[in-house]
Amino acid sequence: MPDSKGTNHSAQSPDDCCIADPKSNRTKLPAILGGSPVRPRPVEATALIDERIRQRVSEILDTGLLSEYYGGPWARRFEQAFARYYGQDYWAVSVNSGTSALHLALTAAGVGPDDEVIVPALCFVAAATAIVQNGAVPVICDAEPEHLTLDVARAERLITKRTKAILPVHFWGYPSDVTQLRNLCDRHGLVLIEDCAQAFGAPTGQAKAGSLADYATFAFSVRKHIACGEGGMVLCRNEESHARIRTLANYGKGSG
Repeated sequence: MPDSKGTNHSAQSPDDCCIADPKSNRTKLPAILGGSPVRPRPVEATALIDERIRQRVSEILDTGLLSEYYGGPWARRFEQAFARYYGQDYWAVSVNSGTSALHLALTAAGVGPDDEVIVPALCFVAAATAIVQNGAVPVICDAEPEHLTLDVARAERLITKRTKAILPVHFWGYPSDVTQLRNLCDRHGLVLIEDCAQAFGAPTGQAKAGSLADYATFAFSVRKHIACGEGGMVLCRNEESHARIRTLANYGKGSG
């Protein structure tokens, strides 16, 4: 619309939006309109295979022991290195996907029919469908406005006598307030399951995402921090939980 001087501001050309950055010659124009791109190339939905990885894959193939089920050592080495990253009091169990990891964590936590599990409104759908797979009901909790993670105050108001667990999702690498969630679960006798599929190693105060949960789940599909095509991991805080997850992941068969 024209201003008091009669100048029309109703439409701006891309050049009108171009603001020079005094620290460089770049503009703040979006790349799609000719500005400088934030990334030199798009993020590809592929695993990056370098020569070192190709050599390691060849070593695995040469052994003929491709499955841990028949004595292959590679999965166990990965689990041990993964657990060491979190500390000596953690155990890890590798599985075929992040969704399987969620299913195992919920099952190990005793989530079943008539139970409720609180999940954030903003997350990947697997967090909810894994709950449904166990016969339980996902209770959707709104996100808090600043970081778009699960709103702890709202979550507390959603707790009922049927609530079994709270399942925060650290979406896009932004950790939920797990310290408050840990305190909330302890006060109400609930299980805390962290979905860390997109937040491996993300700091949460003095801890890492996943370190305060009863069970934490991770994924290794493309565009994850550790990408190997597909895969998942369940992180446990004690040996009893580790044994239960290991048994559930192996058709109910225990160690040996």
